[in-house]
Amino acid sequence: ANALAKLFDEFVESSVVGLRKPDTRFYTHACNLLEVSPDEVVFLDDIRKNLSAAKRLGMTAIQVEIGREQEAVDIVKRIIRTLGAFEPKL
Repeated sequence: ANALAKLFDEFVESSVVGLRKPDTRFYTHACNLLEVSPDEVVFLDDIRKNLSAAKRLGMTAIQVEIGREQEAVDIVKRIIRTLGAFEPKL
């Protein structure tokens, strides 16, 4: 996880915060840490129940299928471009 964590401003690990997905408190903790509301979040996961919990909070949830990760990255790029927030560097 250390190499992956270096790619992000914040990296929320369940073992560190003491909460596990799909507990909605995990997602709320991440939102609070980043000072964003759930409707501003794009959440990626490979487990359907984790995606469902994120959706219930108002997050945009994208399933990442093992071996098809690039498809999820492409979806995130389209979302970012649609919002006009910035040009993704993914």
